[in-house]
Amino acid sequence: MSLRNHISSLALEYRVYTSEIIIMEILRGAKSDREYNMLYDDFLHSDRHFNMLAKHASLKVLEV
Repeated sequence: MSLRNHISSLALEYRVYTSEIIIMEILRGAKSDREYNMLYDDFLHSDRHFNMLAKHASLKVLEV
């Protein structure tokens, strides 16, 4: 599932209301440490989300 579709799906389910929650939901859905790190790096390099990720850098949550 593409990132755009995943975000749309979460928003349609009324499970998310802010970009921070969307990002954390996507990161939590990572299937491996490698995938988590790739997603995290993508968001980290996005100027819009830099401050949020820096604030939550210690919240690496993987549910397998």
